[in-house]
Amino acid sequence: MKLKGSASGIKWGVNLSHLDYKLANKLAGKPKEDEEFEKTIKVRLRPDTKSQFANSVLVETVEEKHIGWILKDASDDAMSVLNQLGSALQPMLASSNANGLVFEVSARISGYWEDTSDTDSPTWEADFEQMEIRIATPAEIEID
Repeated sequence: MKLKGSASGIKWGVNLSHLDYKLANKLAGKPKEDEEFEKTIKVRLRPDTKSQFANSVLVETVEEKHIGWILKDASDDAMSVLNQLGSALQPMLASSNANGLVFEVSARISGYWEDTSDTDSPTWEADFEQMEIRIATPAEIEID
């Protein structure tokens, strides 16, 4: 299911501490020397059923590659929203996957390109300063 994004709606930060640098580079796009970047990407949200923390919400690419988690201070709110949407939608759906409903949402990323090489030939890596999940309020849902 897709939730429409909005700059003025719900916003949740994302813990990026385990984001793989190759995936970060892919998400950020083409490197531009010493330039900052800001763009909107599509990500998926779902409850992290394997987490040791209650109400943990996993953030993945649409290809199901791990990005991070909704920040702890927003995870209760995020789970509440996802559970409410899931409860409202469940009767309309024939089935959902084993992990429950998965929601596709917009995420705004910002950061900069950093040269990590010690040589004259630069090696550019994306350094994310922030990722923010954005959902319109009221939520607008598109079911695939």
